Amino acid sequence: MIESEDSHLIQQAGAPSWAFPRRVIILVLVFFGVLLGTQGRLILSISVLPISDELGWDEKTQGLVLGSFGMGYVWTQFPAIYLERKIGAKIPLAVAIGCGGPFLFLFPFVVSVPALASFCYIVYGLLQGPLWVGVYAIILDWFPKEERASAYSLLTIASIGGTVTALGLTPLVIDAAGWKSCFFLCGGVNTLWGILFLLFGQPSPESGKYDVLYVPKEEYDYVINNRSERKALENVPWKAIFSHPAIFAIYVNQFANNFGYYVTVSWIPTFLKKQLGFDLRAAGFLSVLPYILQGISAQGSAQIADALIKRGYVSKWYIRKVGHTIGFGVPALMLCFVSFLEASVPTIVALLTCALAVNGVVSVGYQMSYFDLNPTYSSLIFSIGNTISAVNASLSVYLVGFILDQTNFNWAVVWMLGATLWVIGLLLFLFIVPVDEVDFDALAGKEKAEETDEDLGDEVEFGGYYGSLLHATELNVRFVP
Repeated sequence: MIESEDSHLIQQAGAPSWAFPRRVIILVLVFFGVLLGTQGRLILSISVLPISDELGWDEKTQGLVLGSFGMGYVWTQFPAIYLERKIGAKIPLAVAIGCGGPFLFLFPFVVSVPALASFCYIVYGLLQGPLWVGVYAIILDWFPKEERASAYSLLTIASIGGTVTALGLTPLVIDAAGWKSCFFLCGGVNTLWGILFLLFGQPSPESGKYDVLYVPKEEYDYVINNRSERKALENVPWKAIFSHPAIFAIYVNQFANNFGYYVTVSWIPTFLKKQLGFDLRAAGFLSVLPYILQGISAQGSAQIADALIKRGYVSKWYIRKVGHTIGFGVPALMLCFVSFLEASVPTIVALLTCALAVNGVVSVGYQMSYFDLNPTYSSLIFSIGNTISAVNASLSVYLVGFILDQTNFNWAVVWMLGATLWVIGLLLFLFIVPVDEVDFDALAGKEKAEETDEDLGDEVEFGGYYGSLLHATELNVRFVP
């Protein structure tokens, strides 16, 4: 949120004292919001199996419904940026999670009509579009530069935690109370979180309204003096931003990473059940394991990276490049093994688990580039990249269903496609993406100056008396003696 001089609210006399920094309280609130939002999206990945058995859905219908979330998610990324910069991240975050709850409630009542089932998740995706725009704003406004990687990785763990609980607990809930209960339960908790965040959420240290969240002066000064300054989104240098090769490279990396995430999280339960022969409960548990390990690798690598950079042991460049190489290179290699080795079932499960677990290390790779390149435009750049990835998410989930239908369940095609995208993204990141801040406003000014020089170079030349006369009238001409 843009800083306002009259909105500074710091701890007042007699305000309660808390053991935890206020930014940690906000981070915990957002943590559970991200976790619940991820759960709401992914309970369908498990529930689609009993739903398909009950209603006779084929793979194409499954792919259509599974991809519906992305069809909605893609449209609200960009508008959410301007909404957040006008009113802060509080309302967008509350709407993203809380207002989606009723549509999860509605889903079981309309699921017999695939078009209406898709509609519920399209709207759920529309509402959740502002989620990560708000997350980026919270991190930029509440956390000093040296704490960003740790804060972001914790929210990445929230997303992974949502994945773990959705894939791990959904089979148990289905066995105990039926698949419909998953949507009723998740819808209710989503709505409750939205109400709580409206009451207690705070988009920045300057915007507190409740005694419980007043910011102590020491913390307030520490955050304000050590965070990145975000300027208003006026005269955005669009050309300078989107002509910069690093932006293209980051978008390719986000596209590649999201392809791997959405395909595996949507289809790996089906792969384990139908291809490897696991029952629903075992498929759910094995689907969860990689994401537990991914969360550990994401948070662990972020803590190590922040500590090494803060103490000056290694450069930020080294951390970003090595972390990204591990996070993309190792998973790509594992998927190649799964595709071409005639391995046992335990070996295949181990390779897929390793691929997804190690992928968590990208939390110190390309995912930090949005913060590194330019704090003012980071949420803008991210939201556009996330929009592209949301299109990818929707199409990729459907594409996998189509590929499996056309190739008689040849999963090697799916795994090699994911590995190829990871390798392409890795190469682009290593050779193109910088780790230092890029001043896009200065680049735009330089381009404008060069264009002005070119215009001057095209001036009409006149000589003698007429040249002197025209020069005196300050027209765009040049006198030639």
